[in-house]
Amino acid sequence: MNSQLSATAKTLFLSKPSLSLALGCALLFFTQQDLSAADEVIIKTPNAETHIEVKPPSTEFIPPEQLTPDTKPTETKPSEVKAVEPEKVYLPRDIRPLPGGLDSIPMFNSNNPEIVLSEGILLSTFPSADGPSHLNYTFDGRFDVFAHHIADGKKSGHLEDLNLGLIVGNVGEKPVTVRVLNAASYSTRPDSPFIAVDSLVNNDEGKIFSGPGDRVTDVMLRDEKPDDTWDTKVTVQPGEKVLLKKLVLNVRDFPTNVNGRSLLARLKSSGPVRLAMVARFSTIDENNNHRSPTEREFIATLEAGKFVEPRDPAPTRPEDKGAIRYGRVSGVQSGSTWKTNVTDPKSKFLALPAPEKPISYPISSLAAGTFGTGQVQSAPMVVRNEGTAYQAHGNYGVKYDLIFPLKNQTSEDLKVNIALETPLKSDEKKDLVAFFQPADKRVFYRGTLKVGAGKGTKVSKFNYQHIVEHRGEGVGPLLSVVVPKNGRRTVEVELIYPPDCTPPQILTLSTVADVK
Repeated sequence: MNSQLSATAKTLFLSKPSLSLALGCALLFFTQQDLSAADEVIIKTPNAETHIEVKPPSTEFIPPEQLTPDTKPTETKPSEVKAVEPEKVYLPRDIRPLPGGLDSIPMFNSNNPEIVLSEGILLSTFPSADGPSHLNYTFDGRFDVFAHHIADGKKSGHLEDLNLGLIVGNVGEKPVTVRVLNAASYSTRPDSPFIAVDSLVNNDEGKIFSGPGDRVTDVMLRDEKPDDTWDTKVTVQPGEKVLLKKLVLNVRDFPTNVNGRSLLARLKSSGPVRLAMVARFSTIDENNNHRSPTEREFIATLEAGKFVEPRDPAPTRPEDKGAIRYGRVSGVQSGSTWKTNVTDPKSKFLALPAPEKPISYPISSLAAGTFGTGQVQSAPMVVRNEGTAYQAHGNYGVKYDLIFPLKNQTSEDLKVNIALETPLKSDEKKDLVAFFQPADKRVFYRGTLKVGAGKGTKVSKFNYQHIVEHRGEGVGPLLSVVVPKNGRRTVEVELIYPPDCTPPQILTLSTVADVK
């Protein structure tokens, strides 16, 4: 093993192409060196170059209200060994903008405030003549509904159930029928608590989930019909308002008195309708029995015209410079599905990447997080409540359906690995992306992806893979496909971006010559 060291960087040249071997050798070798906090380790192999930046302890400020059990300061005894700070590992990637774009299907998006502490309107598209808390937007035909809210009994002072009511109204002159095509809603407790799940596991049976957003998007990804708690067909008469769905958040039966709920639904109306999401607490009688609000009481809350308070902090304006506060969404976005063929420019196929430089495409990229592509995938807002997000940052509830027509232009069989990765967010144009070694403690992605491969132009058989990734982590491949020499294969990847995740991610295709 040969090495060359300089005052500003430590470089190790290895004859083995294996990244894992290279990292292992580097760590063993440099434990014998005097590395400073500003040093950078560069590992070079015949096919690639990997950079490891040894950085000083993080000075990132975390507000007290955002501290979690993993981030709260604890008293350290002199005899205790301090945890090793993660190092940045830079891996080569050819990052390209994701072809295609969002469709124009509107999505009712209610996520502000995330924590609901009072009664009132969360989001309403009823006529603005009814008051300033209404956005005056009409849904007609296909539309989606997304909502994600949390009840906190200690902060609100209410240990009775928090009830969310989805109301549909007809302000026209003809009856309108609303059909629920697909729908799912789950609470954190008891439906889908946050539990430890392996990094990569097969989920064909749909029994692996952690958190309400994870479970909701898993069910919706399978295109299953709504369960029997949903009325799949509702006719709304002219001038009528109807409670389409009631969602309950129980807090009193759990030690933290906190509970969350996610909702995602695909609907279709035969004519113009308005939508609203309102919040009301259950009432308690003299026998301590909890009574949920009636349909009339939900509608009365809507007609009172009062917003739920407090709202979440206002976002940074798009024209402002400096640090970005994205804000939470409350409004109607344009776009619910991103479906496209992923090919090379001006081609019907995607040539396999060179082994030393995988190809990556951003998923749920957002302002200041495009990995240098300049592509912001966040759905635009058609209408929004004042003081809420200017874009649907995160694309929560948005479906990605990506088809890769792969072509092997070499004279040998090659294997392609497809993986969803969570590198550190960046907006710089580089040929490298940064990961942590070891990965951060914070989970940035948990969810199920639908993946499949076929010999023709379509994929007939799919599998479901559940992954959990921490910030700065990439887990094993979701799918591996052997593409014969001068041959073709089609790969399809589907996901619905879960509301419990933190964007952006990248979808990466890497090639290896060892097909065995």
